[in-house]
Amino acid sequence: MLWVRCSSIADVPRIAAVIDEMFRNSSAETRSETEKIYLSNMVAHFRPLANFVQAIGISAMAAVALAVLNAAAMSLRERLGDIAIMKSLGFSAAQVMFGFVLESSVTAIGGAMLGTIIATALLERARGFFPSLGPLLSFGLPTPVMMGGFAVAVMVGVLAGVAPALPAVRARPQMILRKAV
Repeated sequence: MLWVRCSSIADVPRIAAVIDEMFRNSSAETRSETEKIYLSNMVAHFRPLANFVQAIGISAMAAVALAVLNAAAMSLRERLGDIAIMKSLGFSAAQVMFGFVLESSVTAIGGAMLGTIIATALLERARGFFPSLGPLLSFGLPTPVMMGGFAVAVMVGVLAGVAPALPAVRARPQMILRKAV
């Protein structure tokens, strides 16, 4: 496998034809193709593996989301007395809910930023480790992927604030304190 860089995209068909003609009827005939075609053919061979890896990624993301929701529910359960006192002091249900959603959202945004920075750094480091892949690892972390991951993290954060807090905020302070004791 040889990679040839052309000075212009318009020269690619002509140079590919010259290379193929040069080795025609030899013991090492060539089949020249553009990088785009080569990579799409290569990726097509690994499509089942990519689907499997994607399924594992989605499963891992769902497991992490459930773990985050569980941690948020446990944290809220430990602070039920605080919620009851806040409500008895006159805080509205919306104010209490806003506090929990804000707390979990800020935590999620921090985690999303840290995860994006680590993923970008790891992908940068992986570029030179696999020279046999050619230009396959010559790209960075695409912006849509970063934004998608960030959005998912924020959604999980908001859900982690809303889901466990909703029943606690709706309950009367007397009932919360009776359960807490």
